[in-house]
Amino acid sequence: MPYTQIMSLAPLALSIALFVFWIGLGWSLIAIAEPGMEPLKALLVAPALGVALTVLPVFWLSAFGLPVSDFARPLALVLAAIAITIAGWRRPPWKSPELLPAVVVLLAVVLIGFPTLYFGFDWIANANDDWGVYNLRAIRYLHGGFYQQPSIEAMREGRNYPGVYWYADVVQTWRPGSDLVLAWVSTIVGKNPFFVFMPVILAFHGVLCFAAAALARSWFKSRTALLAGLVLTAVAPLSVYAVHQQLIAQVIGLAFTCALASLAFVSLHQLASARRIAVVSILSSGFLLLYTELVPLFGLGFVLFHASHALDKEWGWRRSWPVLSILPAVCIFLGAYTIDAAFYLLSQFQQSSAQGVFDGLSIFPYFRVPSGVAVLFGISRLAELPSEPWLSLSIAAGFLLLAVALAGTLIGLAARQGVAFVPAGLLLMILLLIVRGSDFGIFKIAMFVQAFVWFCIVAVLARLRLNWAAPVYLGILSTLILTDIRHLDSSLKHGPGAGSSMGNASQERLLSRFLDGGPDAPCDADFETPLPPVIKILSATPGCARSFIARPTFGWGITPDRNPFHDTIAIRGYVERAVGRVSPVPTKLPFDYPQLGSVAVVTRKPAVEYRKLVVDIASRSIFNRTDSSRNRLIFVNSNLSSHYYLPESGIAGIYATEADTFFPSGYFAAVGRYLLFRVSSPSKSVRLELDLTTSVLGDGKAQLPAATVVGEQPVQVGLSGHGAARVISPPLSPLVVDGVAYVLLDLGAEPKPIKIPRHGLMKMYGTEVPIDPRRMVGFARGISLIDADEEGAATPPSSISHFPADLAKEKLQFSGIYEDGWLGDEGFVELSNDCPGSKVVFRGMFPRGLGLDSIDLLLKVAGGESVVKHIEPGPFELELPANPGRSRIEFSFSALGRLPGGDNRPATVLLSSVSIEGGGSKAAEDLGSQPPQPACQ
Repeated sequence: MPYTQIMSLAPLALSIALFVFWIGLGWSLIAIAEPGMEPLKALLVAPALGVALTVLPVFWLSAFGLPVSDFARPLALVLAAIAITIAGWRRPPWKSPELLPAVVVLLAVVLIGFPTLYFGFDWIANANDDWGVYNLRAIRYLHGGFYQQPSIEAMREGRNYPGVYWYADVVQTWRPGSDLVLAWVSTIVGKNPFFVFMPVILAFHGVLCFAAAALARSWFKSRTALLAGLVLTAVAPLSVYAVHQQLIAQVIGLAFTCALASLAFVSLHQLASARRIAVVSILSSGFLLLYTELVPLFGLGFVLFHASHALDKEWGWRRSWPVLSILPAVCIFLGAYTIDAAFYLLSQFQQSSAQGVFDGLSIFPYFRVPSGVAVLFGISRLAELPSEPWLSLSIAAGFLLLAVALAGTLIGLAARQGVAFVPAGLLLMILLLIVRGSDFGIFKIAMFVQAFVWFCIVAVLARLRLNWAAPVYLGILSTLILTDIRHLDSSLKHGPGAGSSMGNASQERLLSRFLDGGPDAPCDADFETPLPPVIKILSATPGCARSFIARPTFGWGITPDRNPFHDTIAIRGYVERAVGRVSPVPTKLPFDYPQLGSVAVVTRKPAVEYRKLVVDIASRSIFNRTDSSRNRLIFVNSNLSSHYYLPESGIAGIYATEADTFFPSGYFAAVGRYLLFRVSSPSKSVRLELDLTTSVLGDGKAQLPAATVVGEQPVQVGLSGHGAARVISPPLSPLVVDGVAYVLLDLGAEPKPIKIPRHGLMKMYGTEVPIDPRRMVGFARGISLIDADEEGAATPPSSISHFPADLAKEKLQFSGIYEDGWLGDEGFVELSNDCPGSKVVFRGMFPRGLGLDSIDLLLKVAGGESVVKHIEPGPFELELPANPGRSRIEFSFSALGRLPGGDNRPATVLLSSVSIEGGGSKAAEDLGSQPPQPACQ
């Protein structure tokens, strides 16, 4: 089915149905507890209350040991009956003007969820690993109670990977709210949680937009201004990013922050009423279940807001003591989980400075450089660097909007409006995070502030004359929508790096293929994929035995258990029994490689493995360009390097596949120094084929590394010069340990961050912060193993003359040639021609402007003749006899210049062609610069 064909309206219909259901359910509580609430505010806060009234009974029934699949539908019927009954008793007082916000939110949901029209329930957006974790936890709740201990043997054999998250839920006390809602919705719809995730988070986005407007309602007496702020909030690109990045707990947690603030940022007279305390207690309990991390932000805003009224005698300070009853009420609603929430919050605070930091580099540097302010206000996307002058213009526009937002916040603080106190609290938290060095925390706050900042901006615009405010507002809205369209376009694209960490996963209906029992997802098999989101999908079928040999560590990260409550319910004893049985087996590899010194190479194997190997079909890979099961390389994590996605050693050896800079239909991936491979079905003697480029590193060196491949013995791969290379190594034998074959590739150079030049306003600050946090030696287009006897059967081409196209010829081996034809100081190319009397003809251009007046070129045929030529600026040509059949043509230059115009690559000459041609000899000086002649002419 072509991906351009509309598949289904069902996902969007599910999102809208959930949103409407939660409005009705939340209204039922308001109608009983606070029927006098202003109608518009009641509508805006209702969906968050509806989610709270859903998650609390689901949590308690699960905590009592019931699988969600046993009670989800009856509970849904009961909740719907309650909502319908109360709506009939106290009809909602909403008129058409109050319903306009619902129209705005529903249009935003359709815009953000547009890819579902193409991919249906198979849309997986960006395939975040957290998305996989949320879904697997939901599957655990579907089939067992919250505290039910899974079978250790089933987890060990790979038949119950969702059960592994018992440790996260019960011991690490991760907040379970969004996963419980996912399990509840998946049962009602009759689909796996992976299929309903995106419809649920889209509905949660609607809840967030309503809750943010509820908090701003008291500030904006004009409904037009409130609606204007709601529109910007609904389409804010960072909020869209949060949805596409599948941050489901964050989205609904931020909604609860706003909804709770809208009810608690009121006078203490109002807050201390029994009816308001009941509503706030229910909402607070759902808040702790859904996103505990935002409790400090709410608390800080709460303190600042009420402190601003400290001198207000009519605020109700003397009779505010009933407010303290909210805490015991929450303890009653949550029971022992209240203690768990406190310990989880403490652990998150302790880990905040280390999150998102690998090998000493932060992977969230976006808001420590000037372009971050453009991202903050939706002018550009994360990691997007437009060319100048657009980049500087976007930064300038971002700073202008920042000034407007700060002015709006100050206006709100002066007016003592609740919506301004939360961003004020965020500013204080940013200062703390800067001190703690938490780039990840600053990154999260940039997304949190989206729920408040647009109302602050509208508050300033509302003070301007309409003929000034309207064009500015429309300009802002247009910019946000254009950025959103680029997000959507990314989700709809094919290819590496487009919209998902799994490439074409949505287009190829990966969820249906993996979860509907097709041939792509067999049981009792080993899977080679190292990508955690793919592993999570493959793990979603309880009872289906699988192991993941490239990434055997599956979320079972054992950390100290500080909760004393766990001693009383036998939790620790179960953990101690399970750890040794479920954890992967460490394996030491005794490579005979002196360059490692005393460092032992250690990797891990699954506790249980199976005979059948299933190849990685979820994303394009630079490994194994053929589907052959022989000599198949499987990149495995080790203490030397890990997969870029959550690197376990902290050091990434391989990064995400991306579009090739020089070959539009090709792709490559950045690589670090060490890559450890497990070899499936190895030959006794093998060769490593390495296709690598350093041309785009921007370091002014572009030096090809001295690569070595190590098996039973080390073997030099044979790279030389600068730029690009495709080389096949001499033969070697893989190292076999415990029946498994391994090879280690050492690229022989320390990885460094890629250098991205900064211009214009990008030089303002943060110049020491790497824009691209990757550390790499080069970009690999392909790394494969072949049988040692196969290499001799490959016939090279007879010439190369078109760049970069000819460098992509499949059988060509070369080194030291840039993709655009420039040469470094040395290198080689292998060509072949069986014509009698063949000769090598080497043509090129030595231009001025490289910093060299002249240069000497040594050209030789390995095992044959050589020639030296002194070259002056201008075209040149050399020739010498070729060997029969295959010839390795080596070149070296006496000096090395640099390309001008900011390119700065080391270079010598621009190669026109090198070929093996038939025919007699002719003096090089008489030939001039001619194209390569046909073979055997």
